[in-house]
Amino acid sequence: MNFIEYVKQIWKNGPSGSTPWSAARLNHIEDGIKNNNSMISELNSNINELLISYYKSEPILTLKKGTYWIFINKTQYSQSSIWAISSNQQPVAVANPSNEQMNMKLNNDIMTITWKNASYAVVSVLKVY
Repeated sequence: MNFIEYVKQIWKNGPSGSTPWSAARLNHIEDGIKNNNSMISELNSNINELLISYYKSEPILTLKKGTYWIFINKTQYSQSSIWAISSNQQPVAVANPSNEQMNMKLNNDIMTITWKNASYAVVSVLKVY
């Protein structure tokens, strides 16, 4: 995504006290609004791809190869754990009060992540670029 900076134009009152309108200035405003709208739409799409939540009844998750933050909120125990996971190494617990155990296996470009002690959990995945 290429962000396009909107360049503010200076408006001054004309001799009669009215603001001089022109097609060029109005098109400049319209182009700025359209470009910002497009960038907001693209950001929204990217966010939907970056952060995903699942309700899991089985302690297994498959993701594309990459680096992620994974948040596990166990519904039956009201405890959470936070993990940093990369396709280059095994999961690292950042916060793990319930002593979860998590493993990752890489098969081609697919990571299979499993954990113990956490059936019925809300799992949120944040993709890190």
